[in-house]
Amino acid sequence: MKISFRTTVLILLTALVLVSCGTTGSGVLYTERSINPTEVRFKRVAILPNRLPLNLSEPEKWKKFNWEVMKKRFEKEGLLVIDYNTSVDLFNKSGLPLEDTKVSRDKYAELSEELDADILVFPYYGTSFRITGITDKNNFEVTGSLQIYLADQNDFMTRIDINGNNFYHAFSKLSPIFSILLTTVFSLTGDYELMTVGAIAGPAISIGFLIPALTPARKRWERAFRYSINKGLDQFFLKYSMRSATPVTSGGAAPKTPVNTPEIPVTQQAPKTEKPAVSGNNKAQPASTPATKSLSYYSVDELEKMKQEAVNAKDFKKAQSIKEEIERRTK
Repeated sequence: MKISFRTTVLILLTALVLVSCGTTGSGVLYTERSINPTEVRFKRVAILPNRLPLNLSEPEKWKKFNWEVMKKRFEKEGLLVIDYNTSVDLFNKSGLPLEDTKVSRDKYAELSEELDADILVFPYYGTSFRITGITDKNNFEVTGSLQIYLADQNDFMTRIDINGNNFYHAFSKLSPIFSILLTTVFSLTGDYELMTVGAIAGPAISIGFLIPALTPARKRWERAFRYSINKGLDQFFLKYSMRSATPVTSGGAAPKTPVNTPEIPVTQQAPKTEKPAVSGNNKAQPASTPATKSLSYYSVDELEKMKQEAVNAKDFKKAQSIKEEIERRTK
């Protein structure tokens, strides 16, 4: 079927309006080099409130909206997300300082234990708006950082920096010129039908460029956040692809039930065995205690193993000291 010239022009103009808006975004992943990605295991996730708004209006709205975006993505990957109210309430009660210190590490450990979470996600968000270029490009920009704490290591395993932009070109300067030019060109052809097309198409295109402006700013920032957060999490799941911990049956953070170990009555306890008296050369020798060696004595591989043992024993202060020694050597 042969397409007429005027139809071709209208199609091109319509396409121009449609491509004058869109969403872009990206995510960059930074990892803690002392934590081996192949050994990371997690199944339960707690997404906590926005801690330091970079430049954010309506922080409560974005805290809940972005929580929903991340929840949907984590669940899509087969993980369990602890409910919103529980995460927020326990975070507010945790008294965590804004900066990352040795004291705060212990509080992170306590919070993850109370939530029964394998990883904690601490987000930072910001929104902005600006107009750029001769086409009057309206940019609804978002930035953010997702810091992810791994309870098993009592350390932040990774940070995801995100940025996104939902935009449209208003063409407020060019649209009237374009409308007049189109009408004039079609008029010069002497073709009545083309003249009619030009008379209608010019103003119609001008109005068409104004249609994207009807979308509320809130919707545009939502699109930018949704796009960029998922871009960032794409990088996260490529690095830690479904290396999850033992599955659990519920996404909520039910309080832990202590294991009740029955006490043994005194009458049933085994009597203490008296140590035999020793004298002379038969005196029992105390077990030799090896001298405590400084961390500098050990190799990096040995330190990594010692750090893991300290974490398993929940001796986080020792684990932190070992981690600092490893970082000192690998800088």
